[in-house]
Amino acid sequence: MDGKLHCEHRTAQDFSIKFLEILVKLDQLFYEKFKKRITLTSGVRCQECNVKAGGKQASDHLTGEGADIAYEDSRQRYFIIF
Repeated sequence: MDGKLHCEHRTAQDFSIKFLEILVKLDQLFYEKFKKRITLTSGVRCQECNVKAGGKQASDHLTGEGADIAYEDSRQRYFIIF
């Protein structure tokens, strides 16, 4: 898994353990299918960074249960969503 796991005011330890396990599993499945790692464009955020990113007031990023994932094409997007 590559990318930005957290904002400058939070750490990767602020992720929900259950959500992090889901991301790791998704990364493994994504690699098996596409031979590439998923790339997070945003993970855990503090309130200030969430506002700057245009996040919702009750964003899952604030609780460590949200992440934005980059994809290259519709096949990858479909795989990530479903």
